[in-house]
Amino acid sequence: MGRIGSAPGDAVAFFPFYTRIMFDYYGGTAAGQLQVFAPEYYAGGIDVRDLLQALDRDPHAFRHVWVVIAGNSGSLESFEHGATLQKKLETTYGAPQSRRFADIEVLEFGR
Repeated sequence: MGRIGSAPGDAVAFFPFYTRIMFDYYGGTAAGQLQVFAPEYYAGGIDVRDLLQALDRDPHAFRHVWVVIAGNSGSLESFEHGATLQKKLETTYGAPQSRRFADIEVLEFGR
């Protein structure tokens, strides 16, 4: 498998969106490298719909798109807009690399 780690030009989306708080807690936003598609502190902001719009405008807008799925659902399709996002990402980047950590799955779509 490829590397684990983000770089400028990458994006990350969280399912469910409120699991972003884990990312913020561990200093994820401090890196400033990622475009984060999840509302900060549940107060609105950009979310997966904005990611879909960005990909509609430019399918190659991001070098990598990381999708973090928390919980035991194990399926992006079980979330609102998840199936649409997965299809769009697979069309652009191909099948993702998948890594599982306890009850978190990380999908990496990249070119």
